[in-house]
Amino acid sequence: MKRQSICGKEARAPAFLYAGALLGLIVFLFVGRSGLEAAPAEKKPKKLLYIEAGCVWTGTGDQFRPGGILLENGRIIHVGKPLSVSKDVERIVVSGGFAMPAFLDAHSYLGVRKEEDRNESLRSIYPDFHVADALEGVVLSGRALYEEGYAALYVSPGDRSVVGGWGAVVDLIRRRVDEGVPALSVTQAALKDDRPPTSPLGVAELLERKAREALKGAKLLRIFASTPGETELALNFAASQGAAPVLVGCLCPDLLPQFSAPKETIVVPPFTVEVAKLKRIAQAARSGVSFAFGSFAEDQWHINNRFMASLAVAYGMPREAALRALTINAARASGLPSCALKVGVRPVIAVFRGDVLNLSSPLACLVAGGRVLYRTEGGPKR
Repeated sequence: MKRQSICGKEARAPAFLYAGALLGLIVFLFVGRSGLEAAPAEKKPKKLLYIEAGCVWTGTGDQFRPGGILLENGRIIHVGKPLSVSKDVERIVVSGGFAMPAFLDAHSYLGVRKEEDRNESLRSIYPDFHVADALEGVVLSGRALYEEGYAALYVSPGDRSVVGGWGAVVDLIRRRVDEGVPALSVTQAALKDDRPPTSPLGVAELLERKAREALKGAKLLRIFASTPGETELALNFAASQGAAPVLVGCLCPDLLPQFSAPKETIVVPPFTVEVAKLKRIAQAARSGVSFAFGSFAEDQWHINNRFMASLAVAYGMPREAALRALTINAARASGLPSCALKVGVRPVIAVFRGDVLNLSSPLACLVAGGRVLYRTEGGPKR
């Protein structure tokens, strides 16, 4: 079965280790093409759905208090101040609620508990490692993640190969898996005892000699880089490729302005609740560094980026930056189109019963394709 690649290349079927680790998961069957927008509606009579909440955060820089969203056959035809709609229009009203684009987990290892199973570790350059081929038709049920407000998650190869292959996007709304973007590693984890690369200089040499051809002109690179030296190497290599860098596991985001990192750089920091690390993230965000939050989780029960976002804001991260890290930037870091709420798009909308960064505010409902896909107990008024 062929799939359209998000990065413009056709997926090839390699032999690798993810499939065995996923046998115990609940299965969904996936078909279709890439993207997080809800599936296009078939031609049918006009169907309207109106959502009203105490706040509508669009992801475009605008928010409305209170706000309203009107969808026609799943497509936004109004987002802004509340509207008066006729009684025959289906309505979702959460007066003190918060409506926004649904969450994306920007980095996970879905179903793969052992680090050695995340790469073809005998090969330092292995572009034929495709996570999407292992996940095809085998992925966990989205129900538990719907309840947390998630529409999708990114599953990555590990950091043990300089070129570790291609990640995958698990779209929980359209029930499908698609090819992601190339994963590279310039970390200590990519070094070998018995073959190249055995040193950071060896990593740089492999990148120069072999990685260029393996990446086939990809315009977005996800690069594992932790230390300042690794981060600088990652940025320089991405620049030499004319590619936008996504720095995965970066521990020094506050230093990026000193490295003259390009504006399109996104940092996916390790999931953390440590105060010192959260303060560094907050400081970097205040200086303009863009973040995407990833759980680095091996199963659905440990995916809770909203918790990290709430903590980061408590330690000084701008609220807007945290919300973008859960949504807009997470989509960009996964090679996906913008998930912002604006006229003309077919969105996936999460509606919470209170402020989304207040962890006591549960999800009210998840809307996709112009209908309520998931509703928590008690649900919003209709």
